[in-house]
Amino acid sequence: MRNESMTRDFLVCRVCALVCSAATENLADEPEIDSPASDRELFCREHAAHGLEIGIRCTTTAVYDGPIWDPMVTAWFEVQINGDTYLVRSWRASIDEPRCCELSRGVIERGTATVEIDEDYLLLALDRWFFPHVLAPSRCTLFVDKARILIGDLDPDQIETSFDDTDDPEIGIAPFPERLAVKLVQQTRSLFDPVEQERLKRFIDAHRAEDGALALRVRRPLMVRAA
Repeated sequence: MRNESMTRDFLVCRVCALVCSAATENLADEPEIDSPASDRELFCREHAAHGLEIGIRCTTTAVYDGPIWDPMVTAWFEVQINGDTYLVRSWRASIDEPRCCELSRGVIERGTATVEIDEDYLLLALDRWFFPHVLAPSRCTLFVDKARILIGDLDPDQIETSFDDTDDPEIGIAPFPERLAVKLVQQTRSLFDPVEQERLKRFIDAHRAEDGALALRVRRPLMVRAA
């Protein structure tokens, strides 16, 4: 997942449960929530009597309800205000309106991480690799089953991902380990004839990288729990 060790300050009105960015720079990995200077000045004037405070962006990973690149995505992230942790919900009603940031009680919790492969994509890539030769669907399914079993013993917390899935911020992509690629060749040899075996080995070598059909998909789920 993304490294969000950066901190960021926000102006907070706890009375109205509203948040306004106190910064002028963007974080590339979260939705646009910066407030123009005029908006910050207006925020200060409207809420000064309530007692404005500074909220410090926590280093915990944000939670999104869709792809990060979607300008309409809703995000939740944590801030600390005088030692208390709060959730901030960042959202917009339409593409033409600025983002609103609301304060609420709650925390972001990490669920159990898992490791998987895109099995449908793997089957498709295998079929294309052997074209025009047609492999029996049952053999392709057995090959995918072997790959799934091999990654079943991996510890997702020990896997270093290369990049994030652009459509699912909970998923990081990593290469298929070389030691498991060797085992996959050995354990699927009986499924194919000698000519196919050599071709299959080349397929595994070509697709075990993070951009290949055997790439690991490390899911580290995050959830928002209201207090």
